[in-house]
Amino acid sequence: MKIKIGNKYVGEDEPAYIILEIARTYENDIEKAKKMIKIAAESGADAVKIQSIDAKGLLINNEKNKEYYSKLKKLERTKEEHVELMKCCKENNIEFLSTPESFETINILDEIGVNAYKVASLDLTYSKFLKHMARKNKPIILSTGMASEEEIKKAIEVIKKEGNEKIILLHCVSLYPPEIKELNLAMINRIKNFNVLPGFSDHTPDIKASLCAIALGAKVIEKHFKIDSGEGSEWKGDYDVAINPEQAKELAVYAKQLAKSHKSIKELPDREVERRKVRGRKIVANKNLSIGDEIKEEDIICLQNLENLGIDCDNIEKIIGKKLKRNISKGEILEEWDIELNR
Repeated sequence: MKIKIGNKYVGEDEPAYIILEIARTYENDIEKAKKMIKIAAESGADAVKIQSIDAKGLLINNEKNKEYYSKLKKLERTKEEHVELMKCCKENNIEFLSTPESFETINILDEIGVNAYKVASLDLTYSKFLKHMARKNKPIILSTGMASEEEIKKAIEVIKKEGNEKIILLHCVSLYPPEIKELNLAMINRIKNFNVLPGFSDHTPDIKASLCAIALGAKVIEKHFKIDSGEGSEWKGDYDVAINPEQAKELAVYAKQLAKSHKSIKELPDREVERRKVRGRKIVANKNLSIGDEIKEEDIICLQNLENLGIDCDNIEKIIGKKLKRNISKGEILEEWDIELNR
């Protein structure tokens, strides 16, 4: 299965698609966001993602929430600012993605030509929201934090009923950060059974879990990204689970290397084939044998020889009962031309 996002394919036989999330770590500073986009592109990442915040479409504005509501308002971006960031991404040959937080921002992202949507874990159970997004007929990258397996299956069904089959499901633990014992990376294999592309939204502070996820078959990795320590930031929690440019480069390199290790069939590399020829057990005479003798099982043994000579041990059944064409000494390697194989 493959899904196209912009000019890249995601899925089978492709390297894991790396998304770097800068939503809070660009600190509401468009110029800093542009700098981060450039660095992300240089790291080898495939996409940069922000959040398209619409505070009134996300959070109740009351006395209890007013402080957090005010923080969210700072993160709102105009349509023109979205276009500006998207243009910067195009100039740096990296995909621009966003997580819309309201129906209005779904529409804005569609209007500016975003190539895929990212859905936050908290919106996985908001069926009306998913339906509206699915009707845009663009790939949907769906995080699954805090959701039960039944809720995940229902979300997939909701999207597919709208005629949209382009779903990437990110295993996610919505803790910042989760402990290793809480990661449950085996869920990536479960996701494969849902007939969607599997991925991993990683909230750990380094890249180890992401690399494990890729090895398990994750086709998309989402990681928070930073270019400074964020000391004093009101979004320090995002910095604590974000990777720096060097880690991002390392992740992108390993993603490409690991892609070459994924085969749908058992296939030996050329170097392993050569090693097998030398290291594999060969058929050896277990005693002195004479020309014309019929080979019996007790007449032979299989031993390593450390060079590419002789008959591989898995051919024993083919030579039992065959006659020798010459005298063979104990410990001597048998070759095919020593045996009347056509009898």
